[in-house]
Amino acid sequence: MNFRLTMPLSGRGKPVLYWADAEGNYSVQWGNISFIVNKEQINRILREFFGDCHKWYPLGASMTKPVAGGMGEYIQEQLSPFGPRHASAIAAIMVNEGWLAAQGKNPIKLRRIVQI
Repeated sequence: MNFRLTMPLSGRGKPVLYWADAEGNYSVQWGNISFIVNKEQINRILREFFGDCHKWYPLGASMTKPVAGGMGEYIQEQLSPFGPRHASAIAAIMVNEGWLAAQGKNPIKLRRIVQI
């Protein structure tokens, strides 16, 4: 297995450890939570949330108050049972894999850089 390690985009918190299986599904261990984000969910985020590759979108991953229109809110509403906090780890992976660009620390903005 090819384990990869990255940090949340804020630069704070626990490292995000993840690995992909042969089908492109990612197993994630982040602090005391673990989850799997599958290839279709990643593709949905890229296609539906990051529709305009020229636009910067807010991460907005607060557990208690995700930013309206942010990736955290999208994940909470569209990818149940994930919540806005999962967006922090998923976004870090997507940046580390070269699918998204990130800028800023507060707020963190994201933009799709791959063709879909």
